[in-house]
Amino acid sequence: MEQYLKIMNKELFEKYLNSVIEFDEFIDRLYEIGIDLTECDIVMKFLSNYISILEDACGDSINGWISYWLYDLDKGKDWKCDCIIDGDGKEVKLETIDDLYDVLVENMKNDTN
Repeated sequence: MEQYLKIMNKELFEKYLNSVIEFDEFIDRLYEIGIDLTECDIVMKFLSNYISILEDACGDSINGWISYWLYDLDKGKDWKCDCIIDGDGKEVKLETIDDLYDVLVENMKNDTN
């Protein structure tokens, strides 16, 4: 599979997505000890904007695969076989960061054809 998106190779994508994951997990750990950063507008706005920038850079602002993978699939942990089927009836695997990157690359190829 191709190793780049519009402006981002796989390694950069992983690095930036892992930053989101680490930040999100940090917020969760603080919540566990009674500090709720989700009530802090600037923190949540920063996280949301960071994800939006990542989605824009990956050509994903319309489909929202990145947000879906992060939150609906709990970073791929809730992905199950046949839980996502594309328009051609094929399974869309979104279990790992690599899977997510491959889906984004495939979408970008389809958008340019």
